[in-house]
Amino acid sequence: LSFIDGSNIDCTLSSESKGSECLENVCHRAGLNQSEFFGLKYFPKGCNDEADMRWVDLDRPLNRQLEKYASNSKVLYLRIMYYILSGVSLISDEQTRNYYFLQLKQDIVEGRIICDAKQAIILANYGRQAEYGNYQDRHK
Repeated sequence: LSFIDGSNIDCTLSSESKGSECLENVCHRAGLNQSEFFGLKYFPKGCNDEADMRWVDLDRPLNRQLEKYASNSKVLYLRIMYYILSGVSLISDEQTRNYYFLQLKQDIVEGRIICDAKQAIILANYGRQAEYGNYQDRHK
């Protein structure tokens, strides 16, 4: 499985393991405690553009989906499945928040998400906060 930052995790499952089992395994190993925001994607046969990637059906056996539809049945990608419109307070886990904003940043830079200047500033601030933590006044 490949992460947005280019790192990888090997995941060995039985041939009847569902997509949800793989997702939970990967999130646990990566320290992402809020797996409900994530999903697994793959490149369908004949495609290599990220815009063409498809979501794994988490309720179906993973092996059957990948053998039938994926261009490479051994590579999956962890991606944000649900973007939060009501604020990031729903993401309570620091590692999940960091991964969330890393992907959000990449999606904006690569043009998969379009936003106006005001939204971009707010997202940049959230991204900096996710990357560096909360501002602490050190001049007391």
